[in-house]
Amino acid sequence: MNPSYYFKEFVRYLMTAKSAVASSTVVIALAVLLLGIYLAISINSVMLLKLIRDKVEIDAYLADSIPGADINKLIADIKTVGGVKSVTFVSKEEAAKIFAEDFGQDILEVFDYNPLPASLKISLWDEYKTIDRIEKIKAELQKNREIDDIVYAQKNLEIIERNSQSLVFLNLSLLVIITFS
Repeated sequence: MNPSYYFKEFVRYLMTAKSAVASSTVVIALAVLLLGIYLAISINSVMLLKLIRDKVEIDAYLADSIPGADINKLIADIKTVGGVKSVTFVSKEEAAKIFAEDFGQDILEVFDYNPLPASLKISLWDEYKTIDRIEKIKAELQKNREIDDIVYAQKNLEIIERNSQSLVFLNLSLLVIITFS
């Protein structure tokens, strides 16, 4: 098997079947292009959903009268709840700084006192960032009398869950279309 024989046959085939070579080259190029577009859309959409889901956390607002020693005990108790990744304490002063960064105005300029409560930012493991699981964690957290209110981005999470199913369907549909083409 001489390589020069294959090269001569290839050149001869190119000269005799120009339209077949051109059409098969275009079809293969389009298939690779469609596959590349599919992969780009699929990977970016999954990364976007993960990025949005990573920002989901629970804010537990504390009562004003809670002593510092009870805060540490409360944090330790919350860390034992299933699904909790980490707990971060945000003091009233830190909440005022966050308010100033977000709104560009110091809270003390708006009010004569700092009405913002101390809070706990509760991060969850990825598999616990669903509405059902967060509601179970929220119910567990509400048993603590030191916590006044518990908030999370429920509407955003509903949108993510609804659209992630649509996204999976869209990805599978595109894959079927590309496969048949």
